[in-house]
Amino acid sequence: MQSSAGRTSFVVVLLLALLTGVGGGALGAVIVNASSDEKSSAGETGATGAPGGPGADGLAGEPGLDGAAGEPGADGAAGRDGIDGSTGPTGPAGSDGSDGSDGADGSDGSDGADGSDGARGAPGVDGAPGRDGAVGTPGRDGVDGLNGAPGRDGVDGLNGAPGRDGVNGRDGVDGRDGVDGTLLLDWAELRAPQQDVGDGRDIQFDSVQTESDLFHATSSGLTVAEAGYYRLSYSVQPMPGQVATMSLPPTVSPSFTLQANGVPLADSRRYRPMINVNVALVLTLRTLLDAAPVDYSGVYRLDAGTVIALKAQDNPQLTPLKAQLTAERLG
Repeated sequence: MQSSAGRTSFVVVLLLALLTGVGGGALGAVIVNASSDEKSSAGETGATGAPGGPGADGLAGEPGLDGAAGEPGADGAAGRDGIDGSTGPTGPAGSDGSDGSDGADGSDGSDGADGSDGARGAPGVDGAPGRDGAVGTPGRDGVDGLNGAPGRDGVDGLNGAPGRDGVNGRDGVDGRDGVDGTLLLDWAELRAPQQDVGDGRDIQFDSVQTESDLFHATSSGLTVAEAGYYRLSYSVQPMPGQVATMSLPPTVSPSFTLQANGVPLADSRRYRPMINVNVALVLTLRTLLDAAPVDYSGVYRLDAGTVIALKAQDNPQLTPLKAQLTAERLG
C-alpha cells in the first residue's frame, strides 16, 4: 500500500512540478522523499538537502474558466485633444431648397448722387408738322426791293369799242410835217375758246380776225400765203380753280410750242409755271401752278404755204384753257 501510494504521490508531485514550475529545491526534496518511501518505511526527518537545479518547464495547462466581471473602475482623466485630421473630400451638392417666403420691404434708401451726363443720342425722326399757330401781328413794312428787269412786250389787245365824241377843242398851232408812215394791214389773230387739251394735241381755234389776204385760218392754225418775215405770238391762259390730283415726275415738264409744218420753231417752247414741294417724310409734290399764263413772241422767216399751229407738249392730263395766236407780216 505504501509503495502504491508512494508512486501515486510521485506522479502527482511530478505533474504539479510540470504544471506550476515550482522551484528546484522544493521539488527535489519531494522527489527524494518519494523515492525513499518506495524502499523503506518512514524514518526520522533527514537534514534539508541542497537546493536542486531548476526543473524543466511544465506543459501549458488548459485555459481556466473566465472569472466573473469585476466592478467598473472609476472614470479615468480626460485625455488630451487629438491632432486634427485632414479635410475630407467635398461631398456632392445637395438639391436646391424651396424658396423662402418674401421678407418685409426695407426702408427707402437715401437718394444717390447725380450720375454724369450720358452721350448724345442719334437724332430722332422728324415728327409730323404741328398745327398752324395763331396769326401773328403784321410785321413792319420791309425795304422796297430793286426794280426787276423790264418784261417782254405783251401781245396787243383787241381794239376797244369807240368812245363817245368829245367836245371840239380849240385849234392848235400847226406842227411840222411828219415822216410818211406805213399802214400795217397784214395781220391775223386767232382765238381759242375754253377747251381741254392733252399731251401732243393742237389747240383748236374758232375765231379769226384779219384784214389781209396773206393769211388763211383753219381750226388748228393758219397758213401764210407769201414768203417773208413774220412776228408770231401766242398767249395761253389756263383756267383757275383746277385741283391737282397727281404729282408730276421730274422728267415731265408741261409746255407749249409753235410748229411750222409739224416742226417746232426754235426758241418758241415755253414751260408752264410749276410748284415743287419736298417736306422730308411728310410731303413730296410737283404740280402745275394754278391759272399761271404762258406767253411768247418771236420773229421768223417763213416760206409761202407754211402752216402754223400751237401745240401742247408733256401735258399728262387734260387741262382746260383759253388761247390766242397772232401773226404779223414784217417784210
